Parts: sequence; C-alpha cells; structure tokens
Amino acid sequence: MEGVLGFQDVRTFRESVKGTVRAFGYSTPITAVAANASIQATISIESLSAFYARTITGQVFDATGLQLDFSAVAQPSIAIQDTTSGAFFEDKDTRWQNLVGDAEFPHVLRPPILLKPRTTLAVVVTNNAAVGLLFQVTLVGFKSYEA
Repeated sequence: MEGVLGFQDVRTFRESVKGTVRAFGYSTPITAVAANASIQATISIESLSAFYARTITGQVFDATGLQLDFSAVAQPSIAIQDTTSGAFFEDKDTRWQNLVGDAEFPHVLRPPILLKPRTTLAVVVTNNAAVGLLFQVTLVGFKSYEA
C-alpha cells in the first residue's frame, strides 16, 4: 500500500491529524565512543510534524551494557546543536548530568524547545574516561501536526 502511515496519501494523512498533538520521544542510536575521544550521533525530526522537546534524558553504559556510575568514571561532555538553525542547547560542551540528567531525573527544558519539521540535531559526546562507553540521548515531548 502506498501512502503515509497507512493513509492513501500525504494530504489525507495531514487532514486527519491536523491540529492534533501526541506524546513522542526521539533518540540517538546507542553509540559507542572510545576512551578519550569524541563522536557525533544525530536525531532527525520527521517531515510531517513539528516537535516540542520538553525534557532530555539519556544513559551511559560500559562495554558490557551496565549503566555507568560517575563516582568511579569521569562524566562525558555533551553538546547538542540544531544544525538547521545553528543554535546550541547550551553555550558550550556541558557535563553529561548537567544537560541530560537520567531516566529518574531528566533535564526539564524551560521553555520547551520547538524543533521544526526536517530538523537535524547533532549530538556530540566527548568521552573523558580512560575506558570506552556507549551512550543514548532521548528528547521527550510532543509532535504537533499541522495542515
């Protein structure tokens, strides 16, 4: 079947969801970063809706998949940039827990950040530890569909 999300065409889809919002989360893939290195992951906002990011959360794992305790391992630094507008979420690289928080205590964005359709976010993580790690960052908020 052709179309979008089970609808005959994009126009039918847009007419049926016009003016609606729905809770949603966008995540980076689980990404490996070597010791004392940096790597970039991306988050792409779909073309049919804007996204209001309300919170950021994420996790950092060791090579075996266990969540890291930052009392024993140095926190990574993170920078998130909206590559469409060039704007950064913070003015410089920020310690992981200051920007991302964790699943229990996510970082609340006040006010929510509007990400327009087809926006790409570059998430750059710098590993400050002497061991490799895995990370994932998630933006939680609402999709907003417009005509």
